[in-house]
Amino acid sequence: MGSQQSVAGELQGLHEKCVDALAEPSKGAQDAARLRALLGDVLTAIGRLQGVESDDEALRTSDGVSENLDLGNDDEGDEDEDDAVDELAPVDADAVIRRGEVWSDPTFPANEASLGLRDDVDEGRGPESRGWGGVAWERCGELFKQCRLFKNAPSPFDVAQGGLGDCYLLSALCVLAERPARIYKLFETTELNTAGLVGARLYLHGEERLVLVDDQLPTRGDNLFFARSRTEGEMWVSMFEKAFAKAYGSYANIEMGSTARTLETLTGAPSTTTTIRGRDAAAATAMFETIDGALKRRHVVCLGMGDHPQDLQRLVGIVEKHAYACLGSAEVQGERLVRIRNPWADGTEYRGKWSDDSEEWTPELRRDLDHGVAADGVFWMAIEDVVGLFDDVVVCAVDDHAHYCHSPRAALPDAKTRLLAFELRPLRTAHVVVTCRQPDTRDDDAATGYHAVRAAVYRLPDANSPAAKRVGASGGEDHTYLVARDVVAADATLHANRSYIVVVETFEDRERLGPLDGTCVVSTYGGATCAIAPLAPKQGDLAQATCALAFTRFAKDARESNYGDDAPSVTLRTWSRRGESLYTMLYANASEGLVLKERVTFELENCQVYRATLDADGDAVVALTAVDPTVKVTLAPGAATLLLIRKSPDAQSFGYNYRRAYSIRGR
Repeated sequence: MGSQQSVAGELQGLHEKCVDALAEPSKGAQDAARLRALLGDVLTAIGRLQGVESDDEALRTSDGVSENLDLGNDDEGDEDEDDAVDELAPVDADAVIRRGEVWSDPTFPANEASLGLRDDVDEGRGPESRGWGGVAWERCGELFKQCRLFKNAPSPFDVAQGGLGDCYLLSALCVLAERPARIYKLFETTELNTAGLVGARLYLHGEERLVLVDDQLPTRGDNLFFARSRTEGEMWVSMFEKAFAKAYGSYANIEMGSTARTLETLTGAPSTTTTIRGRDAAAATAMFETIDGALKRRHVVCLGMGDHPQDLQRLVGIVEKHAYACLGSAEVQGERLVRIRNPWADGTEYRGKWSDDSEEWTPELRRDLDHGVAADGVFWMAIEDVVGLFDDVVVCAVDDHAHYCHSPRAALPDAKTRLLAFELRPLRTAHVVVTCRQPDTRDDDAATGYHAVRAAVYRLPDANSPAAKRVGASGGEDHTYLVARDVVAADATLHANRSYIVVVETFEDRERLGPLDGTCVVSTYGGATCAIAPLAPKQGDLAQATCALAFTRFAKDARESNYGDDAPSVTLRTWSRRGESLYTMLYANASEGLVLKERVTFELENCQVYRATLDADGDAVVALTAVDPTVKVTLAPGAATLLLIRKSPDAQSFGYNYRRAYSIRGR
C-alpha cells in the first residue's frame, strides 16, 4: 500500500507539471501535443490508483455486488451485445483513427435533423424561423489552414457564444477552464486527426458515457455559426458543443438550460443552486462568503439572471435569461468584489460601479487585479450590486481527485413495488456524495418528466456494530419527496468494510413512453471508489426491515414500555421517524416463565401490517408476511416478535391507529 501511495503521489506531481507546462505560451505545438497525451495517461493512472487498497480488491465481486467501474466499450460479450450499436459511440475510435480515413458520423449526420430543424420543417417552418437560414456544414480543415483541438492551454477567455442560446453550457466551460486540466478531462482524444473524429466524456443521465463526433461543423458565410474559440483555428469549444448537442439529439435541443445541471453532466460533481432572496447588507455578506469560499476551495461558480421588469441590458449591461461565470473574488479598499464573465465574450458588460472604465479603478488596482479595458466580457462588480441584480448562484463542488462511480440503470418503483434499494460498499473510508439521478428530460427518451422521489442511505448493522444508522436523506428532516433530476441522498463520510443500502422511493406510477422513462442510477462522488448494485425487491425490503429492527432496538428515539410490575422483563419497543415509510413494534420476552398473549387491532390508511421472521440470532429480518389488521401475538420466554406497518407503494403518506388487549400468564 505504501509503494502504491508513493506512485500515486509521483503521478500527481507529474500531472501538475504537465498542466503548468501546457500553460506556457512559448510551448511548441509538437511539445504541447506530447504533453497532452502524457496528461491523459497520468489522469488515467491516478484514477486507477487512488482509493483502491489492492488490485484484487478493486476488481472483486463480493456477495453478488459488482463494482461496474469499466465504463468503456467492451469487445467481449454475447452476439446480441456485439450487434447492438451505441449511438453515442458507434465505432471503435482507435481503429478509425489508425485507418486515417475521413469519418462521417452516421448517428449525428451533417443535416437538418442534427441542427434540430426537422420538427420545424414538419410543422411548416423553415430554418429562417430560428434565424438559421443559410447554415452549411464544413470540416475543420476546410475552415482553417491550421487547426488544432488546443492551440494553447484552455482559458475562460477562449469561449465565445455563437448563434445558439446555450450560454448556460458556455458559462460552465468558462469556469472549468480556469483550471486547464478540467477541460482536458472532457476529451477522450487529445488532438485532431486525419479521420476527423473527436471523443468527449459526459456524465449523461448519471452514467459516464463516451460521445464520438466528426469534425463537420455548422457554418454561415465561411464562419462558425455556433460556439467557437476566440483563437483562430482552435476547435475545442466548437467540438465539445457538438458532442453535447449529439448527446441530447440536436443543437436545437440544447438551447436554454441549467448551469447547475450542466456542470454535473460535465464533471459528475454535485451542484447546488442558491436563490438570492435578500438584497440587504446581510444578504451581500452571506453571498460573498459563499462565492469567495467556493472559489478558494477550487469549486466552480456561476451566476444566473432571469426575467426582469426593466431592460437591464440597456440600462446597465446585464443580460436577462442569461448565465455568467464567476472567475474570482477580492477585497480592496473596503469593497468586496467579484470577477464575472459574460460568455458572449464581446462588449456586452456591466456598466456600473467597478466596471471597466469606472472611476474606482486606479493604475495600481488594475495591476494588482490584472484587469484591463477590453471587449472580452470580463468585468468586476461589488457584491452589493451582485445581489441587487442577479437571481441565483450555482456552486459545483468539483474535486480534481474525486472518483465517480454509478450503479447499473434500474427502474424506479411502480405501484406494486415498495422501494428500490441498492447495496453500496466503499473501498476505503472517505467523504462521498450519494445521489439518485433520473434521466435528463431534455432527452426525447425521457419525455414524461421527473418522478417525485426521495432517497436515503442507511448503514447496515453487522457483528461489530449492531446499531443501524441513517447516514443521510433527501428533502431535509422531513425526508420529503422532491421533483428533480438529481436528488442527494447523503453527503457524508462512509467507512470501508461496512455495507450500506440506498433506498429510493416514489409514489408515482407513470406510463413509460421511452426507454429511459422511469429509471434512475445511484452515483457516488468523492474520495473513494464505491461498488454499487441494485438489490432484488425482496432483498431491498428485508434490508430496510433489518435496519428498522436495529433502530427499534438501539435508537434513542425508540420508545419502550413493559407490562407492569408483574412482568418488567416483557417489553414493547416502538419506533418511527419523520419521513420514514414504516412504523415498528418489537416485542421481547426476557422472563423465565411468563407468556404474553396480545391482540392488536389496527385502523390503517394507505398502509399494511407485516409480521417479520427473524434469523436465529434475532438480528436480521429474513422474511416478511402481510397479515390482517387484527394481529395475535404469543410470546414465550426468550422469544421476540417484530410487527411493521409499511406505507403503500402508491401513497405519498400514511396513517394508523391501534388498540391492544393482552394477558400474561405463567407457564
